[in-house]
This record gives sequence, C-alpha cells and structure tokens, in this order.
Amino acid sequence: MRIAHFSDIHAFVHDFQATAFFDKRLLGTFNHFFRRSKDHHWDRVHNGVAKIKCMEPDIVIFTGDLATLSSPKEFDLACQALKPLVEDTSFEFLIVPGNHDFYVHSQKCIDALEKSIYYLSRNRWKLYDFPMKFPYMKCEFFLLNQANPAPPWASNGYLDAQSISFVENELENNSDNIKVLVSHYPLYDQSGMELNWRRKCKGNDILLNAFDHEFFRLALCGHIHSPFVRPLTAKACEICAGSLNFNGVFNFMDLNILDGSLNQQWIFLDETGKGNQQTSTVQNLVNN
Repeated sequence: MRIAHFSDIHAFVHDFQATAFFDKRLLGTFNHFFRRSKDHHWDRVHNGVAKIKCMEPDIVIFTGDLATLSSPKEFDLACQALKPLVEDTSFEFLIVPGNHDFYVHSQKCIDALEKSIYYLSRNRWKLYDFPMKFPYMKCEFFLLNQANPAPPWASNGYLDAQSISFVENELENNSDNIKVLVSHYPLYDQSGMELNWRRKCKGNDILLNAFDHEFFRLALCGHIHSPFVRPLTAKACEICAGSLNFNGVFNFMDLNILDGSLNQQWIFLDETGKGNQQTSTVQNLVNN
C-alpha cells in the first residue's frame, strides 16, 4: 500500500470582518502578517498536489489545517487547490480537521468548515461524523477530530468524550488488521517530549494507552510544521508530515500489508515542484 501524507497548508485570504475584532482572528491576522507571511508559499501546495498524483498512491491522507483563520474564502481556496485529489478516484482521500480549521465560534466559519469536509471527503462524511474508522485493504484508519476553538493565547485541542469512548470500544474489539491513527496533534514532539500546554491535545491518554498495548502501529499527524519520524514503542512510530506550505515537504510510505514492514520517504519539493526524495527505511516497524 502506497500512502501519501501531507498537512498544514494554511490557506490565507485577507478578508477581515468586523466580528473578528472580538475573537481570535484579530491576533491570528497579526501573527500571519508579522511572523508567518514570509514563509507562506502557496505554490508549494499546487506543486505538492501534482507530485502526489504522479507518485500513484493507493491512499492520500491530510492531517488538518486547511485554513489560517477559518474564513469561508480560505476554505474555498484550499478546496480549489485540493480539487485534483478529490476528483482523482484512483486512490482514496482521507482528511481530518486541524485547530486552524475550527478556529473560532463564528457560525459562518463553522458552516464553511462543514462544507469543506463534506466536499473533500467526496461527499461521504460530515464534520460531526468523526470519530470514524475507515477500513482499507488489511488496514484500519482511525480518523479523529481533536480541534475546537481555543483561547487567543493557545493552539491546543482536546479529545472529546465521544472520541475517547470510541477508542475504548475499539480496544475491546481487536482485529488482525494494521491500525493507523490519523489525527492533527502529535502525541509527542520530535524529541519525544510532551507538547507544552499551549500546543498539546488534552485527553490523549487513551491514545498513548492504545499504543502501549500495541493496538495502533502507526500515528500520522501534523500541527508541528517541521517534519519528523520517531518511535513510540518497539513496534510503532509516529510521523508528523510537517507543513506542505511552509516547508515544502510531505511524507510518502510503502506499507507492506503482508509482513507489516514500512519504507518511509520525505519528499521535499524543489522550485520546479518535482521533489527531492530523502529515504529512511524502518524494517518490521508494524509487523503483525
């Protein structure tokens, strides 16, 4: 199974509305213009989408942050950029939201997110259908929504009671399939340390417990813009795709569904968008 995994494209459209003076969007706008804009390269998204299609994956996974301020125009821009992945049915396309997608309590923003999730899932599921399990070949992909509007000074998320109950029930109904966790927030950072209180996802204890009991064998995430791969247990690892927009990188994997071995590559886009491959191989990482 060939898996392409990317994250954090952060579409940005300067469409500041009066209501944004009273919520997190005000600070988010300043943060973009004074800190992030110099690293914002939207062409990388188009180049990355084209490169992903050329690599003929079986499944493509996006782990959140379509938008920057969750404005309707940002979601429109993101959906237009990802349209080639939606319309190419030669592979599956899975998506979970990120904290910048569920950024504020504005109903217009939430409606735009719901519309985008439905479109990008090829009209198969909606925002409030998470959590869910997507079986494919000899794998099961567990898709979680950890996003919820956070205070202006934070970018953290949380795993709600429904998601916790979902994972607990699945732990009791174990199968022989390779199980892959798909979520926005990493369980740990690239150094193996817990994320600080401003950036972590609350309620992740059930997920850590699932890895300790060798339920999940692979965790795919985003949120942190620098990509990394690190072991979680002797038989499982976590891969953060980084940001396609800011770092021009995505994660590409060959997963052998017969013996569980995983061959992982970082694809760094060059100026032409063709991509430079840097390969790291982890043998028997998810061996059943």
